[in-house]
Amino acid sequence: MVPDTPQIEDVLSGQDGLFSTPGSGRRLMVMSTIDPGAVQDLAARATSKGWCYVDCPVGRTGDDARNGTSMFMLGGTEADKAAVGPVLDIIGTLTIDCGDVGHGMAIKITNNFLSTAGAVLTAEALRLAEHFGVTAETALSVINETIASNGHAKIHFPNKVLAGDVSPGFAVKHARKDINIANAVMKREGFPSFSAPGILAAYDAALASGHGDNDWSDLYNVILEEKDSES
Repeated sequence: MVPDTPQIEDVLSGQDGLFSTPGSGRRLMVMSTIDPGAVQDLAARATSKGWCYVDCPVGRTGDDARNGTSMFMLGGTEADKAAVGPVLDIIGTLTIDCGDVGHGMAIKITNNFLSTAGAVLTAEALRLAEHFGVTAETALSVINETIASNGHAKIHFPNKVLAGDVSPGFAVKHARKDINIANAVMKREGFPSFSAPGILAAYDAALASGHGDNDWSDLYNVILEEKDSES
């Protein structure tokens, strides 16, 4: 579990990398969030060297990882998924069988597209309410009783940035990486994406203003900084 494809390549094909030894039927489980297109290439290379490839990106937060309550999106052969299942049961609480190799990553990128968008929308919505004199707490009390509610509004923002804590549960720089992957994949596959470029721009603004290592709920502060800079 490393940040992105270049780091995976280093682990697998760098000096003394994993692919320098025969797989002999052993299982390689990649738990990073990367472009789904890269998964098929990695899996083919692993197979050619005798390794069984298991696709297993991780859901939930850093706190969940520390507490052993992560969830996993599992893709691979039935035999490989059965073999790694007991390990995942130890380090998390929920494993969802997503199908074949690559399917786990496909749903992870889909999920993170929604969650990275949700963080931007929640930050913008709260700042819009505050502009008119409504407190964030009051705004959330309404939002969370309607269809507009989301995990950021219900759980994350109240417990992180609105509580004065921007230590990274999930860092802005990692969220930016994930929305960039989603944006690139949607373009490549010919899907219209009306929102992804704007969401990516919000994370780019956060990075440019020095918020990259902070929790993604810190977009709440970025929105106000951007507003003030344009006033």
